[in-house]
Amino acid sequence: MHFKKIFGILRCCQVSARHQTIEFIIIMKKCFLIACCLGSAMFLYSCGGGGTKESTSETEDTTATNEVNEIGATGDAVDISKPSDSKGVGPVKDYEVKPFNADLAAKGEMLFTSKCAVCHRLDTKLIGPPLQGVTERRTPEWIMNMALNPMEMQKSDPVAKALLDEYKTPMTDLGLTQEEAEAIYEYFRQVDGAK
Repeated sequence: MHFKKIFGILRCCQVSARHQTIEFIIIMKKCFLIACCLGSAMFLYSCGGGGTKESTSETEDTTATNEVNEIGATGDAVDISKPSDSKGVGPVKDYEVKPFNADLAAKGEMLFTSKCAVCHRLDTKLIGPPLQGVTERRTPEWIMNMALNPMEMQKSDPVAKALLDEYKTPMTDLGLTQEEAEAIYEYFRQVDGAK
């Protein structure tokens, strides 16, 4: 009789321990799911995924949308495929283009791969515009100011505003130094044929 009571108590403890283990596993699964959701949201936010697309009921002429995207401060339409002499808004006011520096371009390539390639490719659209030929379309100051000061550029510069209108996702601040922005510019020069 005594043994039956003891076995009953032990069985109860086993059930209770199993129940606690199952509860622990369920809690851990929920925590993992929440962590995955938060991680995904942080990734999208860091890539500028917070933008929203507004749908319109009217059909749009995509050729016209790609060619003329934004009305500039002067009232003229900004064509993002055409060269612009804007220097942009930011710390780089005047930049003297020096002879091509292969070492600086190599550093710029590493920076591009680690910081920019998440959203940009050289020859195809991704989240942001393709960057091949950018040194032929934009000034060195504009390119470096866009890398260093993207939020202010997208608010104030007509070309940057037109790009934001086209790609719908704002470029985020990458925390680059001016030297790093110069290295990325030198890499773009290399891509565009500078020797």
